[in-house]
Amino acid sequence: MLDPNKHGIYNKEGYEMKDSKLRQITYLGLLLMTVGVWYSIFTNGFFLTITWLIICSAIVGIIIKLKENR
Repeated sequence: MLDPNKHGIYNKEGYEMKDSKLRQITYLGLLLMTVGVWYSIFTNGFFLTITWLIICSAIVGIIIKLKENR
């Protein structure tokens, strides 16, 4: 009998990401976001940067909440 999951998208050999690589990508993303926020604070000001961070975070949160129910 054929295994239905053997040919699924989750069981492709060689396509999984290693934990160390995922950790490196996460830390690189955090570093770039931190540098970007501090650059924006020094060039645009604190309150303008915080305002845009709140707006963007709210939009991303709404998108995640809408996609959660699908």
